[in-house]
Amino acid sequence: MNRDEILITLSEMKGRLNVLSSFDKKFIEDNYETVLRSPFTRRSCNDCYRDAVIQMFTYLKKNNLMEAKSNYRLCRGILLHPKGTSEVYSYVNMTDEFAEAFLKEKPERIRMFESFPSDWKKRIKPVEKVETGETVKKPSKKKNGSNSVKKETGEETGQTNPDTISE
Repeated sequence: MNRDEILITLSEMKGRLNVLSSFDKKFIEDNYETVLRSPFTRRSCNDCYRDAVIQMFTYLKKNNLMEAKSNYRLCRGILLHPKGTSEVYSYVNMTDEFAEAFLKEKPERIRMFESFPSDWKKRIKPVEKVETGETVKKPSKKKNGSNSVKKETGEETGQTNPDTISE
């Protein structure tokens, strides 16, 4: 189901929150994880279904979208905080883009994921560059490693001439 269909069904349920049918409860159980990306936990009372309807409806109205389902699922309890950002990734909000970038750095991190696509190794391989025929010249390094400057006569000295050095 798409976002609009779920939202219409939830708004219909809001009118009968105290008397939800078995069809309504099944709908909530099936779509709760799709909308909120966390599993539905059924308790002994019926309030959990009413609460789930309110949570899903509020989330869809507020965010105007459903979370895109990721192919990668982190193990529960693992939090990833990329350096230099304020973002934190967990079981709930993992994206394919971040997971693949994370795995490119160290593929053995795959054990941190409870589910992942079968072709994950192909996805994280760097794209091979196409030859364009251009050549890039690398600066040559001196054998002795000193910063020597050639005089106009062509001989090398170990001193640097401040007039010939450009900044």
